Order: sequence, then C-alpha cells, then structure tokens
Amino acid sequence: MAAATSFDDVLEWATASLAIASVAVAACLFGAFDSAYYMFSAGLIALASAVWLVRLWTNSQQRLLLLPIVWPLLLFLGYAIYRHQHSEIPYFSRIELAQTVVFALLGCLTVQNLQRQSVLKWGTAALVSVGVLLSAVAIFQCIRQSDTVFGATKSIIYRHRFGATFMNPNHLAGFLIPILSLSLSHLLLGRGGPKTRILYGYASVVILGGIGVTMSRAGWAGAAVTILCLGLWLARRPALRLPLAVGAVVLVGAVSFVLSNTKGAGARLDGLLDKGSKNSGYSRPWIWEPAWRMWNDHELLGVGAGQFDVHFPEYRPSVIQTAPEFVHNEYLNILVDYGAVGAVIALGGLVVAIWTVASGSKHMERGLSDLGTRGSNRTAFYVGAWAGLSGFAVQCIFEFDLHIPALALEVALVAGGLFSLMRYASERYWIRPHWALRIAITGAVIGAWWWTGPVVLRAAAENRRILDGTKGVKLRDVYLSNLRSALAIEPGNPNNYYLLGEGLRQLSWDGDENWRDYAGEAAEVLKKGTDINPHDSRMWLSLALTAGWLGDTNSASRYFDEASRRGGEDLTIANHHSWFRLQNGDPARAIELARQSTNWFIWGNWQPVYYISQAQAILDKQATNKNQ
Repeated sequence: MAAATSFDDVLEWATASLAIASVAVAACLFGAFDSAYYMFSAGLIALASAVWLVRLWTNSQQRLLLLPIVWPLLLFLGYAIYRHQHSEIPYFSRIELAQTVVFALLGCLTVQNLQRQSVLKWGTAALVSVGVLLSAVAIFQCIRQSDTVFGATKSIIYRHRFGATFMNPNHLAGFLIPILSLSLSHLLLGRGGPKTRILYGYASVVILGGIGVTMSRAGWAGAAVTILCLGLWLARRPALRLPLAVGAVVLVGAVSFVLSNTKGAGARLDGLLDKGSKNSGYSRPWIWEPAWRMWNDHELLGVGAGQFDVHFPEYRPSVIQTAPEFVHNEYLNILVDYGAVGAVIALGGLVVAIWTVASGSKHMERGLSDLGTRGSNRTAFYVGAWAGLSGFAVQCIFEFDLHIPALALEVALVAGGLFSLMRYASERYWIRPHWALRIAITGAVIGAWWWTGPVVLRAAAENRRILDGTKGVKLRDVYLSNLRSALAIEPGNPNNYYLLGEGLRQLSWDGDENWRDYAGEAAEVLKKGTDINPHDSRMWLSLALTAGWLGDTNSASRYFDEASRRGGEDLTIANHHSWFRLQNGDPARAIELARQSTNWFIWGNWQPVYYISQAQAILDKQATNKNQ
C-alpha cells in the first residue's frame, strides 16, 4: 500500500507540475497568442491529462471532487459545440472551441490534482516566480526604454509601455494581477518563517513594479481592486489592522509620487477623457457601440464564436480603421458571440462559482481569535485566489484577456486551485468513481484530445507558415510558397485567401514581366475567399483592384460596390472607390464617395480632397464644352 501511495503521489505531482508548466510556457512564449507557440502549452496539458488518467485507473481509493460548477461548464461546452456546428465560418469557431476545451480540461485537472497542500504551496511559489521574472524583464525594458520584445518590434501605440514577453502590455498587467494577489496573501497569511515572508514581500514589490510599467490603466484598476479586496478581508483581523494601515499609507504615497514625477504615467491618466489625445480612453466605447448594434441584430444566439471580427466591417465607425479582432470587453464579447442564451449560461456559471466559493469561506480559516498567531497556506491561497480573480474580472471590462491563452490558462489554474479547496466545505462534493464512470471520463478526455489535437497542430503549422511568409516578404518565391502552404493546411481560413491574394496583387502591381499571371491567380484566390467569407470588405476591395488592373472594369465596378456596401465607414475603401470612379469616367460618383470619406474623417485624409478637385475640374470642363 505504501508503494501504491508513493506512486500515486508521483502522478499527482507530475500532473500538477505539467499544468503549472503549461501556464509558465504560455506566458514566456509571447502569451501563446500565436498558435505556433500555443501548441507547446496545449501539449503539456495533453500530457498532464494522460498522467491523470493513469492516476485515475491505478488508485482504487481515489475520490473525485464533483462541484456544482461542473454542470454550467458542461452546458456551456455543449452550447458552444452546437453553435460551432451552425457557424457561418467554421474555422474561427473551431479554433475558439478547441481553446475552450483545453482551458476547461486544465481547470478540471487542477481541481483534481492540486488538492494536497504541499502541491498547492509549491505551485503558488512557481507561479509567483514566473510573475517576478516577467516583471523584472518589463522593468528592465523600461530602464532601457526598449521598443522591442526579444527582437520583435512592438506596435508604435505601445511605445514607452513595457510588457516583458507580451506584445500588448495590457496583457502582462492582466497576467500579473492574480499573481500579485497570491503573493500578498501569502506574505500576510501564509505559513512560513521570516525568510519566506521576506521573499514574498520582495516578490510583491517587483510585481507591483511590473504592473506599473505596463502603463495599463485597466491593469492599474484591476490591481487596485485586488488590493482593496485583500485589505477589506484582512481588516477583520485585529492583528493585521496596523500593518494594513501602514502599508496603505506607504502604497498611496508611492503611487502619488510616481504619478506626479513620471511624465508617462501622469499623461496616461490626464488623457483618459481627452478624445484628441493618444492616451484617450474612448477607443473602447468606439468598439463597444458597433458591438452592441451587432448583438441587437443577433440577440438570441449571437453571431457565433470568433465571428465578431468577421461581421465588424459592416458596423465599422470611421474612428476605427483597423480590425479590432475582439470587443475589448469580455462580457460584451460573450454576448455578441454567443447571444443571450450563451450569456445566461455564462452568468449562471459565474453565480454558481461565486456561491460555491462564498459558501466555503468559513472552512478556509481558523477562528478570528487565533488568526494572528499562526499562518495558513490554505487560507492564503483561498483569499489570494478570489481577490486576484476579482481584480482580473475588472480588467476584463476593458480587455479581451480570456482570448489570450496565457491569461485564460492562468485563470483556469488559479480558479481550479480555488475550487479544489472546497473539499473542506462539504463531504457531499466527493464521489468515488466506479468503473463505468472511469470509462466515461477516460472516453471524454481521449475524445476531447482526439478532436482538439489536430485542430491545435494544424493551426500551429498554418501560423508558422504565415509568420515565415511575412518575414520573407521581399523574397518572392519564399513568400508565396509559405502563404500557399498555409492555405493548403487550412483552406477554411478566409484570411489565408486574403493574405495570398493581396500578396499576389501587390507583386503584380510591381510591374514584373509575370504581372498578368500574378493578377490572374490573385483574382482566383480572392474570389474563393469571398465565397468563404462574404463579409470581408477588404477582400472585396483587393478583388476590385485586381479586376481593374486586369482591365475588367465591369467586374471591378461590382466588386467596389460590394466593398463599399460591406465596409461600413472604411476610409481606405471609400478613397480607392472614389479613385476608381474618377479614372473610369464617373466624376460625380467620385465626388460623392470622396466627400463621404472627408465627412467621416478629415485630419490627414488628403486623398479624397485631391479627388474632389480633379473630379470637379472634369465636371466643369464638361459643363463648359456643353455650353459651347
């Protein structure tokens, strides 16, 4: 029995270690936002699933923790599968569904394998270590004022903001919020000697610094809510009130000093309500408004998982000329993608989760009389986890954190660890799995990976080809070869048709001797792309430009009209369409389109002004000739 128990301990530690490693790897590999990097974390979770299945069958005494949150989770997964089967563009919903399944598996693995306090203790230490490492890298980037992330140049909109391995600093802030909470709670509540507390103290300071240099206002708000939640909960303890008061004064003073003496931080707050400032906070509402209109047109079932960006062009306001990808509000994103039905299921799951955690609070700590004399890692994790997740939930009002794999995996891990503590709340959550249940669980896990694995691997291979293709944009043969390979791997991804078709069009416009062959292939590829995704206005634009270049003005005219109809207030489409009408003898229509463009946006939008002057000159000349 001792040997069997020892073997089971090894399996438990291995499963937990692989689960934690999946989060660490995702965070270090640029948040695993690219499928080529996400594959590694998914592989670790697949391996952890296999180890857990071995544990499930080799330990006859094992009990499973079956919490109420399982039922809304399964209901949402079932609904997501249904919506995927009826999705307009299955590729995007398939990717999102595969990620949702992986996140759910990680949460279940954590609930069942982070139950031993020693495992939870070292898992927390590992997570805090990752947070300290990333924070130190971000602070180092700040000191050097680096505009690159490990050699890759970050977007100009993130200059003087630092995200360590994350291209978007907001996502580093979101990743650090739960870790900051766990570090602070273990500093104040955890069991350990002075050295342990000193380490957690230093870790908390470094992580706070990491959140600070991201310049993420939503991250600052989330961290503030986390600290406030911790403070209010800890203030019930008489022994901690004085340290909390001193800490609050020091923290407020430090934050005030930084804001008043750091130009960048002060500007981020000062420009929040200034629409004309680069630090304006109005960019989020500018995305939320069309998202709300999109939901109003698809209230019950939504547009489908991963379909927001597909439909966005038709709702585009002039102030948003790029593809936002997501709603930048996780709650509204769920409403848009899954409709009222999905939102109700998600809300029900949230209510069940809060009720489960709240109902177990009295079992997570000793009586208040002796709280000041002895620490508890169980209490520390409980308080740190729910406070950190609360702060993370606040940031999700302004970000799409759950669509970044590293952050979603972290939430699954922390929430799973929190739910695993509910075993102390009631014996009714425990079940001993009989052979039929073990078979069902085994079949479900294997079936999930049987479907999810190929999706993840194909997406990784496709993404790697795209990354290699864009890097070799000046090497024509390499560029085309990689993009064709990506299209062959995922012919259901309309973006691949656009990348290849637009690349061929641009090569054709370069005037190469094979320009007609490039243009012909571009037209063929882009037409297939519009068949898969007729909502892509930029695809219609590229197709129109290609047809015009080939001299097929009738087709080009139809494609331009389609691009304008589907593009919303898209300046690029309006300007190109005006240019096309001007070149093809329709100056009145050219003026109409150009004026529409200038009405949408005038600053720096000089092209339509020029088209108006040219078209008006043509009309004046025609009028003069007619009078003569």
